[in-house]
Amino acid sequence: MEIRPNVAPHASLVDLRRLVGVDEGAYETLVAYLGARQSAYQGVVTRQALLRPAGLPGAVVTGFYQVMEPPYPTQVHEDPEPALRWLGLAEPAPLVAELDAIVAEAMNEGIVARLGRVLVPPFAGITLEKAAATLGMSARSLQRRLQEENTTFQDEYNAAQVRAAQAALRDTDMKLTALALEVGCASLANFSAMFRRVTGESPSDYRARHRASERDKQR
Repeated sequence: MEIRPNVAPHASLVDLRRLVGVDEGAYETLVAYLGARQSAYQGVVTRQALLRPAGLPGAVVTGFYQVMEPPYPTQVHEDPEPALRWLGLAEPAPLVAELDAIVAEAMNEGIVARLGRVLVPPFAGITLEKAAATLGMSARSLQRRLQEENTTFQDEYNAAQVRAAQAALRDTDMKLTALALEVGCASLANFSAMFRRVTGESPSDYRARHRASERDKQR
């Protein structure tokens, strides 16, 4: 960002949740660019919250402040609401919905993609009404928008549960009963039936197939 003359002191939110990769050359250029402007930022930025993405890009983002050592208080968050509260906004939900809507429109992003960022673990307590409120719309409007994209809230909810389960099946040795509860299913039988309906295979078969594939790659 550029600091213009007579800019009032303010809190800053940097949203990098949609970052999918980090180019080493671009990262070094950004560090040099911002480093040369630290003294100008000191009198203008009172505090800054940075929203991180998942995975390796998120780890790079988290380490950014250790490289930069900015002259103002900073925090890294995954969720925009606690970040905005830390910045001093008492009721962040309306602003989060407004910002997400602006970005969605700019990116021509559909409602399914927006809903996908709401349907994340822990799943307990995520209802149609709460998801709709988070997205800044009524439950009826959310249902209508999903219908326009040939899906339903329940289908997307189950797909999100399966994505979380697949990650755990690949990366952990968590027992299936515990995993079922982890992704919000009432029982192992319900979890297995949902997983098979969405993917066409059982959780055990998915884990075995993935691990066999990993062993083949290492040979």
